[in-house]
Amino acid sequence: MPDSLKNDNCLKKWSAFLVHSLNGDQIVERILASRKGRGSVDSQDANRLMKQIWRGYPARNLLRLIDSDNDWAAEQGAFALAETADAAADVLPDLARLIAHPNPRVRFWIVDYLLYSIEVDLTLARFIRTFFSDSDAMVRAYAMKQFSLLPSSILDAAAEHINGIVDEVEHRNLFRQMQSADHLEISRGLRSADMIARTAAMSAALRAGELSEAHEEIAKTSGDAALEREVINIRTLATEQK
Repeated sequence: MPDSLKNDNCLKKWSAFLVHSLNGDQIVERILASRKGRGSVDSQDANRLMKQIWRGYPARNLLRLIDSDNDWAAEQGAFALAETADAAADVLPDLARLIAHPNPRVRFWIVDYLLYSIEVDLTLARFIRTFFSDSDAMVRAYAMKQFSLLPSSILDAAAEHINGIVDEVEHRNLFRQMQSADHLEISRGLRSADMIARTAAMSAALRAGELSEAHEEIAKTSGDAALEREVINIRTLATEQK
């Protein structure tokens, strides 16, 4: 092997060793210094950072990424937060601020952070209407799909936390609507002029396990981008599985 190739291999191995020896703060700095294109949220640095969190690195330091003016870094931080949710209870006090983040890709991952956090019932009670009224169709479609997977025990527990909060009646009706198995009630919800009611109805329809043809047709013609997006996702998945 030529000496030039040997030297090149040695440099690569040494560089890899240095990267793997970085601590959490150093990985955060690497991500902040990078400005890769949007859409690639599972970088090796994010994975390394998650390992550091599982080893005890404070998840709260992910806020340095999420709060930065670097969109890609913010998405990396939100992705890492979602993947380490049950080790990131120290970020829960910032949830209200995070779900109002200007980057919809950050809000997308915050859905998962909420779902897998150790206080999912409490946080769901406080913020479900916020997610169901998100201005971005991608975020709202993801929320309705993910929340439809929650067991009734979690939704019932969340409903227990809404006593005394603002819009208590609306919240209580929302959790009831999400668990409805009544075909006509779901149809009425999908046709509602209220975005949150439509989202809750779609989540209820998805909880049934399979979207009925009637509900699919209502969703497709609803003029609601989030409902239409979820129908496309369902049909695409069904086609791929054939």
